[in-house]
Parts: sequence; C-alpha cells; structure tokens
Amino acid sequence: MGFRPPSEKFVNFEVRPDDAYLITFPKSGTTWMKEILSLIRNGGDVDALKGTSIDMSIPQLELVVTDFPGKDKVSEMLDITPDISLTSMESPRLLCTHLDYTSLPTQLQGNKKAKIIYLARNPKDVAVSTYYFEKLLAQQKLIKSGKTYDCFSDYVVDFVNDLANSWGAYSGMHWHDHAMEFWRRRHDENVLFLKYEDMHKDIRSTISAIATFLDVVLEEKSLDAIVANTSFEASKKNLRTLRAKYCKYRLGVDPETQSPFVRKGKVGGWKEHFTVADNEMFDAKYQEWMKDSELEFDFEL
Repeated sequence: MGFRPPSEKFVNFEVRPDDAYLITFPKSGTTWMKEILSLIRNGGDVDALKGTSIDMSIPQLELVVTDFPGKDKVSEMLDITPDISLTSMESPRLLCTHLDYTSLPTQLQGNKKAKIIYLARNPKDVAVSTYYFEKLLAQQKLIKSGKTYDCFSDYVVDFVNDLANSWGAYSGMHWHDHAMEFWRRRHDENVLFLKYEDMHKDIRSTISAIATFLDVVLEEKSLDAIVANTSFEASKKNLRTLRAKYCKYRLGVDPETQSPFVRKGKVGGWKEHFTVADNEMFDAKYQEWMKDSELEFDFEL
C-alpha cells in the first residue's frame, strides 16, 4: 500500500494523451533525470533553463495537485509558483511523481497513450541515499512521526522489512513493489524502463533513447550539450539540480557541499555503509523480492 493523496482532484487528474511522466522511487536519480528531460525537450538549450527551478520545469504531481500541511512553504522553497496550473500548462507536458502504480491518478493507470519513463536504481544505493535524506529531515524536525535513525544498520533492517519512514508522505511504499510493477509493464509501448546504473555506463545512449521515446530529434551538438551539462561535475555547480534554496532554507545545509540531491554521483556507495551482516541480511531479502524475475541490477561499476 502506497501514499494516498487526500484529494479527489488528484485521483481524477486529467491526463492528456501527449503527456510524459517521469516515475521514480525516491532517491533513484530523479533530479538528474529531470534535468536531462528538461534539456531534451528544449533541444539542449542550457541558457533557456536559467532562472527557472527544476521543479517548475517538471512539476511533481503530489506537490502541486494535492494539499498537505506546509505545502505552501515547501513550494516556496522549491521555487514553485503558488498559482501554478497544470491545466493551463502547454502541451506536451512533462510531469513527475514518486508514487507507486496503484496510487497514480485513475486516468494514468492502464493508459496506453501518455508516456511513462520509469527510472529504477539498485536498492542498496537507494537505502543509503534515503537514510541520509531522512537524517536531514530529522535534524530539521521535518519528520513529525515515526522512527528516526542515527545508525545505518538500524535503518537498513527497516528498509528491507518495509518499515522505514520514507519521510512520511511515502511511508508504506516499498521499493520492490514499486519497481516490479513497472518492470512488468516494460513491454507496453508507452513505457520506457531505465536503470540508474545504465545511465552511468553510457549516458549518451540513454539520452538518445529517451529523445527517441519522446519523439524528439536531437542534433549532435544538442546531444553534446546535454551530456556535458548533466555530468556529475556540472550538476554540482547547477543551482537547479542542487535545489539550492530548498537546501539552504528548508534542510539547513550548504547546497554546494551537502545537497542530498547531488550527493555522490556514483554506483556502489553502499559498500561504504553496509557491514558484512547488513549485506548478508539484505541479499537474502533481495533474493525473495526478485524470485522468478528477470530484472537485474549492477551493484557496483
């Protein structure tokens, strides 16, 4: 069972046939992909994105279409215009969400026209990334209920047993159910299933595949510009991907050195955090999750 938005307008959100939705489990490379998608859609024009937050370029459904305590404050920190209207947004729209399949707007479930780009990441690195993000939220007293964690080994036990917070709004959402639901739909003509690790191995080919999926023709110089401006080094200097305002005023950290949205930029960081016992426990659970599935991940590169 996943997050259930408290608003009928979310459940009944009108999906357009030419919409494209980026769907990810939290901390799976969402920010990186949002910048790539923004640049693909505008032909690699980096300058055109300046002055616009990444969350205005690709609005997140559950932040815009639903109401929750503190929504206005969060929107302000993310530089989302208070009167943003997805209804008046020009087509084709690019939107995103962290929600699992069964929590999506009704019109998006089973839709064969609106395009879905699903980005999956190996769960060990996801667990590390969510752990650090939850620590930041706890430090700023932004987690109102549930457990807080000072020790990664405690957190990872809850992660594999579906008891981790997932910072409140997404509690109850499970990595394995989230990923497997879209993996089962990977052959649908409107679904593009991607892996974070494959992006690291060959970002140029990934960008080309996404452009083709979105019916965007990129010239070589445009492709070059997107590759260059979405590298980890470029992302560490990009106020959009750092979410500088949110980091500084909401999370209380220096975005240039501590942004959780551009943290390490590598595959296999979990090895610096998992004990031998953690890894054995995780691997046993992972085998249960992936039984009879052809879905495989690179856990190090």
